[in-house]
Amino acid sequence: MTLLIDIPTESGGVVSAPVSEEDAVQIRAFRASDEQAVAPRNASSVMLVRDAPRAASGKEVFMIRRASTMAFVPGAAVFPGGSAREDDYEREIPWIGPSPEEWAQRLGIESASLARSLVVTAARELFEEASVLLAGDEGSLVSFDPTDAGWQADRARLEAHEVSLLDILNARGLALRADLLAPISRWVTPLYCPRRYDTFFFAALLPAGQDALALTTEAAVSGWVEPDEIVRRADAGKARLVPATAYNLNGLARAVDARSFAQGRAHIDRLMMEPRDDGRGGFVNECVLP
Repeated sequence: MTLLIDIPTESGGVVSAPVSEEDAVQIRAFRASDEQAVAPRNASSVMLVRDAPRAASGKEVFMIRRASTMAFVPGAAVFPGGSAREDDYEREIPWIGPSPEEWAQRLGIESASLARSLVVTAARELFEEASVLLAGDEGSLVSFDPTDAGWQADRARLEAHEVSLLDILNARGLALRADLLAPISRWVTPLYCPRRYDTFFFAALLPAGQDALALTTEAAVSGWVEPDEIVRRADAGKARLVPATAYNLNGLARAVDARSFAQGRAHIDRLMMEPRDDGRGGFVNECVLP
C-alpha cells in the first residue's frame, strides 16, 4: 500500500489512503451483512522521540516492524503499543504528573479511570516493546542499561503477564512519571475491520540515561528512523504504514524539534478512516480532520 507523503495535519485536511484488495473484500462483505461492527478495544501507542543533530531532519522516532505472524497489521512499521490489560486499571499505581481527571480532559474522554488505564498501558507497552521505563521520583528519572539481566527479567515477566507494571514499580521503589507522556492523536480502526482498536497515541522524549531496545517477540526489526524517510520508503513500497502511523509521522516531520513535538496537544479528537467508492469498482479510505 502506498501513501502520499503530504498527509495533512491541519483542520479540514483529508487523510487519504488506497484500499488493499483484502480490505475491499471486507468492505463489501460488511456492507452486504446486517452485522454490527466489532466493538473496538482500548489501546495506547507511544512515539518515543529524540533530537538527532546528525539526521537530516534533526529528529528520530523509535519504531518496530511487526512480525509477519501477527494477526493485526503484520509486517507494518509501528510505534510501541498495544491493547489495555486488566491490570492496567489498578488504582494503587504510584503516580507523578497530571491527575487522571486532567488526562481525561486532554484525551477527550469522560472517564478518569479509563484515562489512567490508557496512560498506564502506554508506559507498560513502551517498557515491554522498547525497554524504556518512564518512572522515577519527583526529582529524577530512573536510568539503566536495557541489556542488564535484572531489567531484562522484569521486562520479560511483564510481557508474559506474570507481573504488572505496578509490581515492578513497587519492587523498585519507583513511581510512574505520567508527566513524561503527552497526547498526539486518537484513531479508531474502520468499522468494516474484523479486529478494531480505539488507539490513543502519545509522545515521549527518550529519557536521559536510557536507550531503546526491542526485545519483544512481536518485533521483527526495530530501530531509530527519521519520520520523513520512513514515509518516503512507504510511498515507494519499501515499508508498510497504516494511515494513522503515517499521519503521526508527518506531524513529527513538521515539528521544529523532538522536544517541542513531545509537548503534545492540549486536546485530541477521535479520528476514523471511512471507505468511499472510487468510481472504478474499488474504494479509497478517507478521513476529514476536524
